[in-house]
Amino acid sequence: WIPQIISYTCKIVAIVVAWYIQKIISTFYSAVRGGLMVSRSGMKIVGDKFPRLKIDPEESYLDEILGWLLAAAGFAFQFALGFGPPL
Repeated sequence: WIPQIISYTCKIVAIVVAWYIQKIISTFYSAVRGGLMVSRSGMKIVGDKFPRLKIDPEESYLDEILGWLLAAAGFAFQFALGFGPPL
């Protein structure tokens, strides 16, 4: 019985570790994707309201800089919550 218990215990530990790593990867991807969507949408809204400030996201790095800053803030917030949903 001992070898089976050790085998199943190792498998359970590996699944828990893999699950936690996947939560981190998913959180990072969601933060990056959300940050870029917000920054590009914000730039479009500002460009529509103030035509003199219109910046094309395809020719500027501003959307990436703002997006990555928002992504870092979002990831840090999720990390502080333990990758759980905000309540």
